Amino acid sequence: MKGLLARRARLALTAVAVLVGVALVTGTLVLTDAVGQSVRRLTAGAQAGVDVVVDNADDPKAGPPQAIRPTLVAAIAAAPGAQAVAGVVVGEKVTMVGRDGRPLRHHRAANLILSWPADPTLAAGYTLAQGRPPQRDGEAVLDQATARAGGWRLGDHLGIVGGDGALHRFRVVGVTGFAGAPSPASELDTFDTPTVAVLQTAAAQRLLGRGDTAAGVDESATCLERARGAADPQVLIPALAFQMRVLSFDDAPGLRPLAGELVDICSRTRLNISHDWFWDLAVALSALGSRDDLEAVAESVPTPTPWRDAGLALGRDDPVAAVSIFHRMGAKAFEADAQLLAAGEGLMDDLAAAIAFFRKAGASAYLNEAESLTAKSRSA
Repeated sequence: MKGLLARRARLALTAVAVLVGVALVTGTLVLTDAVGQSVRRLTAGAQAGVDVVVDNADDPKAGPPQAIRPTLVAAIAAAPGAQAVAGVVVGEKVTMVGRDGRPLRHHRAANLILSWPADPTLAAGYTLAQGRPPQRDGEAVLDQATARAGGWRLGDHLGIVGGDGALHRFRVVGVTGFAGAPSPASELDTFDTPTVAVLQTAAAQRLLGRGDTAAGVDESATCLERARGAADPQVLIPALAFQMRVLSFDDAPGLRPLAGELVDICSRTRLNISHDWFWDLAVALSALGSRDDLEAVAESVPTPTPWRDAGLALGRDDPVAAVSIFHRMGAKAFEADAQLLAAGEGLMDDLAAAIAFFRKAGASAYLNEAESLTAKSRSA
């Protein structure tokens, strides 16, 4: 004790160091607990009404996260007891531009793109404060924190840089909270709040370059449903071929039953003429390895057309001939499609024209496949 009293300065400094250390540890634990509680409350609120969430495996060995295919969404929807199922689009670190033309930046938060589920049950996590949900392309709902801080009003326009690198304008039609909070990160004052734009699902997919197959599955299903109501083979067969083509892109399990239905209809019905639907059918049946079925369908539409000739060429393992046919027709979309199929079979190396077309059309899934085949060809 006498030694400690003789060195009062050292004693005081040691005591202060102990107090500061304890305070830092205590503060870290308190902050960590507060963050955890905040995230749990936000997550629970954002997923109100949601019983199951399907996400990518949190495993570095599995590689980078992949988009959940529409066919998986459809399979989940078909599971017993599933009342509502929807895919969620999330875009992080998105460049956004305000009304004054200046980028919207935050020190500790990245701007987000989210999608608004069509089913009200699944959208319960959004607490709409003003306006309405986005219903079409070109509409967005803004987070409350950004709307308050920037004085945003309904009808203002928000700029978002899409996956194609271009600036797209969205009209603000609503302002929303997240589980009652004005921003996904607003329950703690230490969080910087990002700008969050919530778009219609298909619009978010198109903006981020993820919407080819998802939008196609929905559109083809709608077309087929209406065609069945018409009860006319001349209407039903093209609708079946359209959905078969879309499903073949994802290797969907529902493809083969549709093929059987279409072949059966064609065996009982003589069609007047074949047009672009025959190409869709040829691609789908070739993916299934059902070339004999393609020949059988061709017999029901004996009138020669370029579409029929190109489809039969594909079925006979000659996609390059199909490329030539579409080139003579001036059908650039189908020519690019045939070039992609030919490259996939190692019969064509130059996809520059196809890549340019897919990029201009915004066909991101086809563009990604074409660029991947080109990269493989160059590295070979």
